Amino acid sequence: MFDATTHEKGAVVLEMLRYVVDGADALWKPASQDEPLFQALHRYLTAHRMQTVDTPDLIAAIRSITGQELGWFFREWVFMAGYPEYRVEAKYDGERKIERVTIEQKQRVDAETPIFEMPIELAFYGANGQHRQVRVRDNLQRQEFEIALDFEPLWVDFDPDDFIYKSVEFDKPLESLVAQAEKDPSMMSRLWAVQQLVAAKSTETDKRIETLAHILTTDAFYAVRAAAAAGLGKIGTERSKPLLLTALQQQKDSRVRTAVVEALGHFSKDQEIFNVLMRALQSDPSYAVQAAAAKQLGRSGVAEASEILQAKVQTHPEIHVMQATLTGLASTGDPQALEVLLAQAQPGLSERIRLYALAGLESFPESVTKNHSEALAGVVRAALHDQFYPVQEVGEELVGTFHLMQFEPDIQNEAKNAPMAMERDSARKILEQLGQQK
Repeated sequence: MFDATTHEKGAVVLEMLRYVVDGADALWKPASQDEPLFQALHRYLTAHRMQTVDTPDLIAAIRSITGQELGWFFREWVFMAGYPEYRVEAKYDGERKIERVTIEQKQRVDAETPIFEMPIELAFYGANGQHRQVRVRDNLQRQEFEIALDFEPLWVDFDPDDFIYKSVEFDKPLESLVAQAEKDPSMMSRLWAVQQLVAAKSTETDKRIETLAHILTTDAFYAVRAAAAAGLGKIGTERSKPLLLTALQQQKDSRVRTAVVEALGHFSKDQEIFNVLMRALQSDPSYAVQAAAAKQLGRSGVAEASEILQAKVQTHPEIHVMQATLTGLASTGDPQALEVLLAQAQPGLSERIRLYALAGLESFPESVTKNHSEALAGVVRAALHDQFYPVQEVGEELVGTFHLMQFEPDIQNEAKNAPMAMERDSARKILEQLGQQK
């Protein structure tokens, strides 16, 4: 019951139900008992108090309040699997003053995954500030809509506020992506456009960098600025470095600075960047930024990184910073870092620190760990008998990674007697791994 389908998808489906019943505008307001969906939920709860219910009872309650028959919605989002994978094309006919939008669903359709029927918001923006938004209802594998427009749109939004759980392929020229990323009133649309700019195959790299730099300094929402910083790192040209260094000094939001530090990690072999990351680890007021810096230093490949991170461990930093520092140490591959990880994996220390130290041991090859075989066996033995299941699990993984056959009876016992199915399944996979190694 603790899986993504039950929890994350359940939350998404409930929000889409609100979108379908109450309309897009409702989702931008605090939940209210005056909304039709909440009236229907109230009817459902009071009518069936102290009774057994099933999904058709909820559908009936919604029908009684709103007059909407939503069996189709529950069929595709609750009783069936998958999600729509849209391929969208848009083209303007200047003679007819028509925007033709073609929507195709590309997911594999079978007994479990349907063609989805959903209302979809489309928004059209002109170069001179024109705007029109319409709602269409898509319910075919391929469907074409003609929207009357007295202006040629500079860009077109498909589900601009990202109400529908989906994937989207929507190829747009660079000019459209730039305008959308900089000017779209919807934050989710700007975020999508930034991500597309980063992934674009356009040869106009300078224009993409210029746009991302502008968004990094001007966008009102932190996540869009963070995505722009990440994009500058991924594009990875020399022009990106000074832009990211300036942003690290200017951005007040620690979430954006964290993204900047992660982006600077693409250049961490550069001595100037390495020094900046080292200062961020030591002095940035945000633990998240310090943690990001520790990981990037570890991945830098610079020999000095291991010594810096070992020194940080000795200061006993805040736990998230400590976790990231141990991860960074594991990335260095330094044998001396292995000794630090073994020390931090000992029973009696914080479970969360032990967890990261144990996980870091998996990064080292057998040739490095053979000189520490006794210490490795000791921390694995303690992990296998720890009461905190995540520590047990990483202990089992170490048994498989280093084929520690002396612990096979422990794994067999776990595969047979562990109280939860996921624990037994995990142990069986390790046994299979040990069998292959034999």
